[in-house]
Amino acid sequence: MSFLVFASSLCATEIVVDGKYSSLLGNPYKAKLEVKSSDMSIISGSSKVINAVVNTGKTDFGSLYRQPEFTIDASSCNKVLKSFMAEDYNIVPGAQNTASCEIESVKVNLTYAFNNDSHLNVISNVEVETGIVVKIIKDGVTKEMRASDKLDQTLGRDGKNYMNSIRSDAKLDSKSTEENVQMILENSIYRMLNNMKGQK
Repeated sequence: MSFLVFASSLCATEIVVDGKYSSLLGNPYKAKLEVKSSDMSIISGSSKVINAVVNTGKTDFGSLYRQPEFTIDASSCNKVLKSFMAEDYNIVPGAQNTASCEIESVKVNLTYAFNNDSHLNVISNVEVETGIVVKIIKDGVTKEMRASDKLDQTLGRDGKNYMNSIRSDAKLDSKSTEENVQMILENSIYRMLNNMKGQK
């Protein structure tokens, strides 16, 4: 259930997909207060690590910097699925009705404010492309659905104003790159799940 990113050090940084952002997208009153008639268990398949395809557009990563590397556990989207399903079902371990989510592909596109300077690795935009498969077994009937999505976050940084911005506003972007990737990923998965809801 983790996402790993390598930016400028020799050790990867872990991004934990914990549903923190996706839990804010639904209706908390419905999830917590509405009386539901059906139970659902969120189950995980076998653990599988996916290597993300990473595009940066930078060609000057030298000895101090390597091309960012990302990996993700395929079953990590179950954290988001649990938040999503809680609106309509009582989430009960061992329930007869089950649901699972698996990430099939991840592509991360990073845009740098200073594209040709290896010493100023300032990311101005993060874009994540994700493909998932969701399997639901309800009342003995199995439904399998696939979806893909592309979502990005502009961080308000560019080569023209970045140096002035960090002097005038130290909180230009309070989230780290890792947190932005997590936020985009969880929002994207939730959006795909929401689009699947109307599928027959």
